[in-house]
Amino acid sequence: ISTEKLAEILGEKITVASVPGGLYSKTVAECAAENGIEFLFNSEPTTNVQRIGNCLIFGRYAVQNWMKAIEVSAIAGGNLSPRLKQSLIWNAKKPIKRIGGESFLRLRKFLIDKKTGN
Repeated sequence: ISTEKLAEILGEKITVASVPGGLYSKTVAECAAENGIEFLFNSEPTTNVQRIGNCLIFGRYAVQNWMKAIEVSAIAGGNLSPRLKQSLIWNAKKPIKRIGGESFLRLRKFLIDKKTGN
């Protein structure tokens, strides 16, 4: 189990984890909880906190390098409009992610690399 290996390396228990790239699912959260993760961050743009077992699940709003400072400030300040925008876009992509699977992830990486110049 990776949490055990990390704990060996760091010399302390691992209780916080993050699920990158929108690959979160209830199964992932259940597995994390079963392995001692107490705080799990996913990529869902939400302020709602869920609990699965002893694990609290937190969403987060994305800050992208092409975003203007005023938009980031508005999100951090609790402005509903940019938060709602992220949530709508995120939820619109969910069925595409499920259907596209690995192809979607490759396309996403290509588009992000193109946008950021990588």
